[in-house]
Amino acid sequence: MTTNDNTAMEAFITSYLLYLDGEGPQPNLDDLAADERAEAAARAWLLEAVRPTPATEGAFDRIARQFGFDRPGTRITVSAKKFKAARQRRKLDLKTIAATATAAGTSIRTNDLLNLETKGDMQLDQEVVSVLVAILNTTVTAIESDFTEETKVLSAFLASVRFDELLQEWLAENDHDPVELRREVSHRVLATHRRADDVTEAQLVELVRAILRSFER
Repeated sequence: MTTNDNTAMEAFITSYLLYLDGEGPQPNLDDLAADERAEAAARAWLLEAVRPTPATEGAFDRIARQFGFDRPGTRITVSAKKFKAARQRRKLDLKTIAATATAAGTSIRTNDLLNLETKGDMQLDQEVVSVLVAILNTTVTAIESDFTEETKVLSAFLASVRFDELLQEWLAENDHDPVELRREVSHRVLATHRRADDVTEAQLVELVRAILRSFER
């Protein structure tokens, strides 16, 4: 999916969610620009394919939680084991998932999904996770990594803008695969097992910088 603001696309998705629950008319793809219709159609297909059973709560709130739409602009750590289990339940291979996700506008590749399953938990943009959830007919909670209280502060930092800035600063001067770099640095930070009550953001910044320097050797 695109990361730029797109009010027309957002309005279409909102209208389609309401339509699926009988709370509004079916939105018309013709209301979108020609270059947006394919992506909108793919998103609509994914939403309709996994339409959840109606519940007593509001349709939009329920679906937003299922697909992670209530966490815009964040990064979500996906569990390698939970993702693989969900994929196997759906009897889908990684290539098919990547191709379907690409049709919906994401940039995730088959190799990225392979790294997720074989190298451990991985942080992905909320929009990417939302598409994966739709393809796998599951929920964000069902594939999200479980954190202990001691690692929550580390995970929050790894999902922060400051962490993104540190990676971008380093990548501006060094040649490395961005996805692989994020995965490896995140893994090393979590492996330190720093406690929530004795670590500061400044300490985490220095830790990340030290890890990044190790890639320069």
